Amino acid sequence: MDLSDGNSSDELENLNNNINERKFIQSHKKVKPTIFSSQVEHERILNNKKEEEEQRKLKPKLEGVLRSLEKEQILNILCSLLDKNPKLSQDILSLIPKPTLKSVTLQLQAAEKKFNNSFPYTKWGADRSDYSFNRVKPHLIELLELTVNYLKYFTNTSNYGNELEREYPVVSFGYLEYATQLALRLPVWNQNYYNEITREYLFKEVGEAWKLVINEIGQRVQNGKVYSSSLVGEWMKSLIKYNNELNGKYGFAESVKLFKEKLGWLIGLYPTMGETSFMNSSQFFSLSFPSHPLNCHNATGLIGFRT
Repeated sequence: MDLSDGNSSDELENLNNNINERKFIQSHKKVKPTIFSSQVEHERILNNKKEEEEQRKLKPKLEGVLRSLEKEQILNILCSLLDKNPKLSQDILSLIPKPTLKSVTLQLQAAEKKFNNSFPYTKWGADRSDYSFNRVKPHLIELLELTVNYLKYFTNTSNYGNELEREYPVVSFGYLEYATQLALRLPVWNQNYYNEITREYLFKEVGEAWKLVINEIGQRVQNGKVYSSSLVGEWMKSLIKYNNELNGKYGFAESVKLFKEKLGWLIGLYPTMGETSFMNSSQFFSLSFPSHPLNCHNATGLIGFRT
Protein backbone atom coordinates (compact mmCIF):
# COMPACT_ATOMS: atom_id res chain seq x y z
CA MET A 1 0.00 0.00 0.00
CA ASP A 2 2.77 2.42 0.85
CA LEU A 3 4.53 1.62 -2.44
CA SER A 4 1.35 2.17 -4.32
CA ASP A 5 0.85 5.51 -2.58
CA GLY A 6 4.42 6.52 -3.43
CA ASN A 7 3.93 5.72 -7.09
CA SER A 8 0.77 7.75 -7.11
CA SER A 9 2.60 10.74 -5.65
CA ASP A 10 5.35 10.48 -8.28
CA GLU A 11 2.84 10.25 -11.08
CA LEU A 12 0.97 13.26 -9.76
CA GLU A 13 4.19 15.25 -9.52
CA ASN A 14 5.17 14.32 -13.09
CA LEU A 15 1.75 15.30 -14.31
CA ASN A 16 2.02 18.70 -12.64
CA ASN A 17 5.49 19.21 -14.12
CA ASN A 18 4.20 18.43 -17.62
CA ILE A 19 1.33 20.85 -17.20
CA ASN A 20 3.67 23.60 -16.03
CA GLU A 21 6.05 22.89 -18.90
CA ARG A 22 3.26 23.15 -21.47
CA LYS A 23 2.07 26.42 -19.95
CA PHE A 24 5.60 27.80 -20.17
CA ILE A 25 5.97 26.77 -23.82
CA GLN A 26 2.60 28.24 -24.72
CA SER A 27 3.33 31.52 -22.98
CA HIS A 28 6.75 31.63 -24.63
CA LYS A 29 5.20 31.10 -28.08
CA LYS A 30 2.77 33.97 -27.50
CA VAL A 31 5.43 36.44 -26.44
CA LYS A 32 7.95 35.73 -29.18
CA PRO A 33 5.81 36.47 -32.27
CA THR A 34 4.39 39.56 -30.59
CA ILE A 35 7.87 40.97 -30.11
CA PHE A 36 8.85 40.00 -33.67
CA SER A 37 5.69 41.56 -35.14
CA SER A 38 6.26 44.86 -33.35
CA GLN A 39 9.82 45.01 -34.65
CA VAL A 40 8.66 44.47 -38.25
CA GLU A 41 6.02 47.17 -37.88
CA HIS A 42 8.58 49.55 -36.44
CA GLU A 43 10.95 48.93 -39.35
CA ARG A 44 8.11 49.40 -41.86
CA ILE A 45 7.23 52.79 -40.37
CA LEU A 46 10.86 53.88 -40.48
CA ASN A 47 11.17 52.80 -44.13
CA ASN A 48 8.00 54.70 -45.06
CA LYS A 49 9.34 57.84 -43.42
CA LYS A 50 12.60 57.50 -45.31
CA GLU A 51 10.74 57.08 -48.61
CA GLU A 52 8.56 60.13 -47.90
CA GLU A 53 11.64 62.18 -47.09
CA GLU A 54 13.32 61.08 -50.31
CA GLN A 55 10.19 61.97 -52.30
CA ARG A 56 10.12 65.43 -50.72
CA LYS A 57 13.73 65.98 -51.71
CA LEU A 58 13.11 64.66 -55.21
CA LYS A 59 9.92 66.63 -55.94
CA PRO A 60 11.47 70.12 -56.34
CA LYS A 61 14.15 68.67 -58.62
CA LEU A 62 11.56 66.87 -60.77
CA GLU A 63 9.36 69.96 -61.02
CA GLY A 64 12.34 72.00 -62.11
CA VAL A 65 13.23 69.49 -64.80
CA LEU A 66 9.65 69.32 -66.10
CA ARG A 67 9.38 73.10 -66.28
CA SER A 68 12.51 73.22 -68.41
CA LEU A 69 11.12 70.78 -71.00
CA GLU A 70 9.41 71.67 -74.25
CA LYS A 71 5.74 70.83 -74.78
CA GLU A 72 6.54 67.99 -77.19
CA GLN A 73 9.00 66.44 -74.72
CA ILE A 74 6.40 66.43 -71.93
CA LEU A 75 3.84 64.91 -74.30
CA ASN A 76 6.28 62.15 -75.21
CA ILE A 77 6.86 61.39 -71.53
CA LEU A 78 3.13 61.22 -70.83
CA CYS A 79 2.53 58.98 -73.84
CA SER A 80 5.30 56.64 -72.71
CA LEU A 81 3.80 56.43 -69.22
CA LEU A 82 0.37 55.68 -70.69
CA ASP A 83 1.80 52.97 -72.92
CA LYS A 84 3.36 51.28 -69.89
CA ASN A 85 0.35 51.78 -67.65
CA PRO A 86 -2.94 52.50 -69.51
CA LYS A 87 -4.79 52.76 -66.19
CA LEU A 88 -3.12 56.14 -65.66
CA SER A 89 -5.33 57.68 -68.35
CA GLN A 90 -8.23 58.25 -65.96
CA ASP A 91 -5.96 59.86 -63.36
CA ILE A 92 -4.44 62.16 -65.99
CA LEU A 93 -7.85 63.10 -67.40
CA SER A 94 -9.07 64.03 -63.92
CA LEU A 95 -6.14 66.46 -63.56
CA ILE A 96 -6.54 68.19 -66.93
CA PRO A 97 -8.14 71.66 -66.56
CA LYS A 98 -11.57 71.92 -68.11
CA PRO A 99 -11.63 74.01 -71.31
CA THR A 100 -13.37 77.36 -71.18
CA LEU A 101 -14.54 79.58 -74.00
CA LYS A 102 -11.77 82.02 -73.14
CA SER A 103 -8.98 79.42 -73.00
CA VAL A 104 -10.14 77.77 -76.23
CA THR A 105 -10.36 81.02 -78.18
CA LEU A 106 -6.86 81.93 -77.02
CA GLN A 107 -5.62 78.54 -78.21
CA LEU A 108 -7.32 78.98 -81.58
CA GLN A 109 -5.96 82.50 -81.94
CA ALA A 110 -2.44 81.16 -81.42
CA ALA A 111 -3.02 78.38 -83.97
CA GLU A 112 -4.45 80.84 -86.48
CA LYS A 113 -1.50 83.19 -86.00
CA LYS A 114 0.94 80.32 -86.55
CA PHE A 115 -0.95 79.42 -89.73
CA ASN A 116 -0.92 82.98 -91.08
CA ASN A 117 2.77 83.42 -90.27
CA SER A 118 3.65 80.28 -92.22
CA PHE A 119 2.65 81.81 -95.57
CA PRO A 120 5.58 82.40 -97.94
CA TYR A 121 6.44 86.04 -98.42
CA THR A 122 5.91 87.53 -101.88
CA LYS A 123 6.18 91.11 -103.07
CA TRP A 124 2.93 90.64 -105.01
CA GLY A 125 0.85 90.13 -101.91
CA ALA A 126 -1.12 87.12 -100.73
CA ASP A 127 -0.14 83.87 -102.42
CA ARG A 128 -2.90 81.28 -102.86
CA SER A 129 -0.99 78.94 -105.16
CA ASP A 130 -0.39 75.19 -104.80
CA TYR A 131 3.07 75.93 -103.44
CA SER A 132 1.64 78.20 -100.77
CA PHE A 133 -1.00 75.64 -99.78
CA ASN A 134 1.57 72.89 -99.33
CA ARG A 135 3.72 75.28 -97.32
CA VAL A 136 0.99 76.11 -94.80
CA LYS A 137 -0.85 72.77 -94.91
CA PRO A 138 0.39 71.34 -91.54
CA HIS A 139 -0.65 74.47 -89.64
CA LEU A 140 -3.94 74.69 -91.52
CA ILE A 141 -4.80 71.08 -90.67
CA GLU A 142 -4.00 71.74 -87.01
CA LEU A 143 -6.27 74.80 -87.00
CA LEU A 144 -9.14 72.93 -88.65
CA GLU A 145 -8.85 69.94 -86.30
CA LEU A 146 -8.84 72.14 -83.21
CA THR A 147 -11.83 74.15 -84.41
CA VAL A 148 -13.93 71.09 -85.25
CA ASN A 149 -13.00 69.18 -82.09
CA TYR A 150 -14.00 72.08 -79.86
CA LEU A 151 -17.10 72.60 -82.00
CA LYS A 152 -18.22 69.06 -81.17
CA TYR A 153 -17.33 69.59 -77.54
CA PHE A 154 -19.15 72.87 -76.90
CA THR A 155 -22.30 71.84 -78.76
CA ASN A 156 -22.63 68.54 -76.89
CA THR A 157 -24.80 69.06 -73.81
CA SER A 158 -23.36 65.99 -72.07
CA ASN A 159 -20.02 67.80 -71.69
CA TYR A 160 -21.46 70.49 -69.39
CA GLY A 161 -22.35 68.30 -66.41
CA ASN A 162 -23.56 70.30 -63.43
CA GLU A 163 -22.95 73.57 -65.27
CA LEU A 164 -25.49 72.78 -68.01
CA GLU A 165 -28.25 75.09 -66.82
CA ARG A 166 -25.88 77.98 -66.16
CA GLU A 167 -23.76 77.79 -69.31
CA TYR A 168 -25.79 76.19 -72.06
CA PRO A 169 -26.60 77.48 -74.67
CA VAL A 170 -24.77 80.78 -74.14
CA VAL A 171 -21.37 79.11 -74.37
CA SER A 172 -22.44 77.03 -77.37
CA PHE A 173 -23.60 80.09 -79.31
CA GLY A 174 -20.47 81.96 -78.27
CA TYR A 175 -18.29 79.26 -79.77
CA LEU A 176 -20.50 78.92 -82.86
CA GLU A 177 -20.01 82.61 -83.58
CA TYR A 178 -16.26 82.37 -83.13
CA ALA A 179 -15.97 79.27 -85.33
CA THR A 180 -18.09 80.88 -88.06
CA GLN A 181 -15.95 84.03 -88.04
CA LEU A 182 -12.79 81.93 -88.17
CA ALA A 183 -14.10 80.01 -91.19
CA LEU A 184 -14.85 83.30 -92.94
CA ARG A 185 -11.24 84.39 -92.38
CA LEU A 186 -9.77 81.30 -94.05
CA PRO A 187 -8.10 82.01 -97.41
CA VAL A 188 -9.72 81.32 -100.77
CA TRP A 189 -7.29 79.16 -102.75
CA ASN A 190 -6.69 79.16 -106.50
CA GLN A 191 -7.54 75.45 -106.62
CA ASN A 192 -11.21 74.77 -105.83
CA TYR A 193 -10.31 71.39 -104.36
CA TYR A 194 -8.28 73.08 -101.62
CA ASN A 195 -11.28 75.26 -100.79
CA GLU A 196 -13.51 72.19 -100.57
CA ILE A 197 -11.29 70.46 -98.00
CA THR A 198 -10.68 73.59 -95.90
CA ARG A 199 -13.17 76.48 -96.00
CA GLU A 200 -16.18 74.54 -97.25
CA TYR A 201 -15.47 71.62 -94.96
CA LEU A 202 -15.44 73.90 -91.92
CA PHE A 203 -18.54 75.82 -93.06
CA LYS A 204 -20.47 72.55 -93.36
CA GLU A 205 -19.39 71.44 -89.89
CA VAL A 206 -20.37 74.79 -88.40
CA GLY A 207 -23.68 74.86 -90.29
CA GLU A 208 -24.63 71.45 -88.90
CA ALA A 209 -23.65 72.58 -85.41
CA TRP A 210 -25.95 75.62 -85.64
CA LYS A 211 -28.88 73.32 -86.47
CA LEU A 212 -27.95 70.95 -83.66
CA VAL A 213 -27.96 73.70 -81.04
CA ILE A 214 -31.16 75.31 -82.38
CA ASN A 215 -32.97 71.98 -82.18
CA GLU A 216 -31.70 71.41 -78.64
CA ILE A 217 -32.83 74.85 -77.47
CA GLY A 218 -36.19 74.42 -79.19
CA GLN A 219 -36.72 71.20 -77.27
CA ARG A 220 -35.82 72.90 -74.01
CA VAL A 221 -38.24 75.75 -74.69
CA GLN A 222 -40.94 73.21 -75.44
CA ASN A 223 -40.20 71.59 -72.07
CA GLY A 224 -40.66 74.90 -70.25
CA LYS A 225 -37.20 76.49 -70.32
CA VAL A 226 -37.38 80.29 -70.62
CA TYR A 227 -34.92 82.50 -72.55
CA SER A 228 -35.18 86.28 -72.71
CA SER A 229 -36.22 87.88 -76.00
CA SER A 230 -33.06 90.00 -75.92
CA LEU A 231 -30.86 86.90 -75.78
CA VAL A 232 -32.80 85.09 -78.50
CA GLY A 233 -32.72 88.25 -80.61
CA GLU A 234 -28.92 88.45 -80.39
CA TRP A 235 -28.61 84.83 -81.52
CA MET A 236 -30.92 85.47 -84.45
CA LYS A 237 -29.04 88.60 -85.50
CA SER A 238 -25.77 86.69 -85.63
CA LEU A 239 -27.29 83.82 -87.58
CA ILE A 240 -28.93 86.16 -90.12
CA LYS A 241 -25.64 88.00 -90.58
CA TYR A 242 -23.66 84.85 -91.37
CA ASN A 243 -26.46 83.45 -93.52
CA ASN A 244 -26.40 86.57 -95.68
CA GLU A 245 -22.60 86.53 -95.97
CA LEU A 246 -22.69 82.92 -97.15
CA ASN A 247 -25.74 83.32 -99.40
CA GLY A 248 -27.58 80.66 -97.45
CA LYS A 249 -25.10 77.90 -98.29
CA TYR A 250 -23.66 75.15 -96.07
CA GLY A 251 -26.91 74.69 -94.16
CA PHE A 252 -27.22 78.28 -92.92
CA ALA A 253 -30.48 78.93 -94.78
CA GLU A 254 -31.94 75.83 -93.14
CA SER A 255 -30.67 77.05 -89.78
CA VAL A 256 -32.48 80.38 -90.18
CA LYS A 257 -35.71 78.62 -91.07
CA LEU A 258 -35.30 76.20 -88.18
CA PHE A 259 -34.61 79.05 -85.78
CA LYS A 260 -37.85 80.74 -86.78
CA GLU A 261 -39.80 77.51 -86.39
CA LYS A 262 -38.38 76.69 -82.96
CA LEU A 263 -37.68 80.07 -81.38
CA GLY A 264 -39.04 82.81 -83.65
CA TRP A 265 -42.23 83.24 -81.66
CA LEU A 266 -40.13 84.45 -78.72
CA ILE A 267 -39.14 87.54 -80.74
CA GLY A 268 -42.20 87.92 -82.94
CA LEU A 269 -40.84 86.13 -86.02
CA TYR A 270 -42.64 83.27 -87.72
CA PRO A 271 -41.83 81.18 -90.80
CA THR A 272 -44.04 81.84 -93.82
CA MET A 273 -45.11 79.53 -96.62
CA GLY A 274 -42.62 79.38 -99.47
CA GLU A 275 -40.00 81.54 -97.79
CA THR A 276 -36.42 81.19 -98.99
CA SER A 277 -34.96 81.53 -95.50
CA PHE A 278 -33.14 84.67 -96.66
CA MET A 279 -33.84 87.93 -94.96
CA ASN A 280 -32.69 91.36 -95.97
CA SER A 281 -30.60 92.85 -93.20
CA SER A 282 -32.95 95.81 -92.92
CA GLN A 283 -35.84 93.42 -92.26
CA PHE A 284 -34.26 92.03 -89.15
CA PHE A 285 -31.66 94.48 -87.93
CA SER A 286 -34.28 97.20 -87.82
CA LEU A 287 -35.79 95.23 -84.96
CA SER A 288 -34.59 96.42 -81.58
CA PHE A 289 -33.44 94.07 -78.83
CA PRO A 290 -31.71 95.04 -75.58
CA SER A 291 -27.99 94.45 -75.69
CA HIS A 292 -26.88 91.09 -74.33
CA PRO A 293 -23.10 90.78 -74.85
CA LEU A 294 -21.46 87.43 -74.18
CA ASN A 295 -19.13 87.47 -71.21
CA CYS A 296 -16.47 85.00 -72.26
CA HIS A 297 -14.55 85.37 -69.00
CA ASN A 298 -17.36 83.78 -67.02
CA ALA A 299 -18.11 81.02 -69.50
CA THR A 300 -16.66 77.68 -68.59
CA GLY A 301 -17.01 74.18 -70.01
CA LEU A 302 -15.97 70.62 -69.13
CA ILE A 303 -13.25 68.12 -70.06
CA GLY A 304 -12.47 64.87 -72.19
CA PHE A 305 -13.51 66.66 -75.37
CA ARG A 306 -11.86 64.94 -78.15
CA THR A 307 -14.34 62.91 -80.18
